[in-house]
Amino acid sequence: MAIPTDRASFRAALRENYAMAKERIDSSTEKHRMGDIAIRVVDGHNRPIAGAAVKTEQTGGDVRFGANSFLLGGNGSPELDRRWEELFADVFDLAVVPFFWKDLEPEQGKPRFDMKSPARYRRPPPDAVLDFCRRHGIEPKAHTLTYQQFNPDWMSNDPDECEQMYEAWYAQVGERYRSSIPSWDVVNEAVSRYGWTSSLQPLPRDWIAWSFAAARRHFPGCRLILNDDTAAWSNRGYHYFGRETHPFVLLIENMLLKGVPIDEIGLQFHLMDHQESDTWKRASGHLDEERLLEPAELLRVLDHYARFGRPIHISEITVPCFGTTDDDEALQAEIAEMLYRTWFSHPAVASIVWWNVVDGHAYGKEGELRGGLVNKDLATKAVYRTLLHLIRTEWRTTTNGSTDATGTYSIRAYHGHHHVRVTAAGKTTEVDLVLRSDTTCQTVIFIG
Repeated sequence: MAIPTDRASFRAALRENYAMAKERIDSSTEKHRMGDIAIRVVDGHNRPIAGAAVKTEQTGGDVRFGANSFLLGGNGSPELDRRWEELFADVFDLAVVPFFWKDLEPEQGKPRFDMKSPARYRRPPPDAVLDFCRRHGIEPKAHTLTYQQFNPDWMSNDPDECEQMYEAWYAQVGERYRSSIPSWDVVNEAVSRYGWTSSLQPLPRDWIAWSFAAARRHFPGCRLILNDDTAAWSNRGYHYFGRETHPFVLLIENMLLKGVPIDEIGLQFHLMDHQESDTWKRASGHLDEERLLEPAELLRVLDHYARFGRPIHISEITVPCFGTTDDDEALQAEIAEMLYRTWFSHPAVASIVWWNVVDGHAYGKEGELRGGLVNKDLATKAVYRTLLHLIRTEWRTTTNGSTDATGTYSIRAYHGHHHVRVTAAGKTTEVDLVLRSDTTCQTVIFIG
């Protein structure tokens, strides 16, 4: 469907695109993201207790929602830094930790790991991010180990020396962080624009396979991810995703045939082109060309990647405003809601990660497009409030009820962790349950 360039027609086309896939999205969400919990309450003689009060509250889901942590401690004042932490923790349970080698070790032999390391814009020290994660119950995810654009300036151009340096880098990072960070973007953007210039960047020979082999050596037990940019969703200029002929698909297939230990797949999703996003008209045409706002197409692409049998991460998301009005912000929120509902419905998706939380703090023109969740003064935008409602209210199950004549209380709930509080005859018992995909959670609670 062609995407028109005037706002009203664009919004109408957006809604029509979503409507065409809504039946699948709704049914898939119900089938793959929800299950049944049955709680049976009995007394000390195993007799059912009818009318016991039961309250359930979901404390975590099976899909992680996150953003990058790049502005941690970098908002200009202690008050704004505290506000940033609150905004982040209120909605997200996953934080991307920056591991760009060039910024982590600008001077050879002096890595910036420690919390007291010299400040660097959009690059908080990993120890500081891990401290933030521990304080708020957030899972960290590392980005990224091999990323040729961010090789340090002091990197050798000799392939053998380069490999030795990378081996030492992996060993040093793994020794310090493998027990505290469970998942790692090992290779980033291998087939994107940076990949084509890799001959100009020093890298180990057979560098993708080498990187994953080194990651398995130095990060045992961690989840290893191959991540690529928005082009992973389409064949640019061909108006469709090429399935077996797509470069990223071919790369994954080739690596798996070689036995490369890729555990999971990351797909970025930045709705802009760094060269062609200055006007609404050009941006709209770009979105139309790549069919990035057709939920049915996005699900088709996910179906194809899911054939590899690996969890999929929507790893970096930018939805710009293309303007400064309230209507621009409302449209940004509507696009984001459509995308999140689409991705959440697919059973292969394991996490969904918005990239930049605050407007104006991003790479290149990405920072000019108001693709954040909050304004520069950290006032929330419509998109923040939309995601907060989806993640913390709509996709979390909270119930109050009572057991029936058989002492049973049954609910339909979203997968994840649930806290249960049961009260009968003046006594209360509390338990924690985990509802996993494709299962029914059944438990017996004794009162008395």
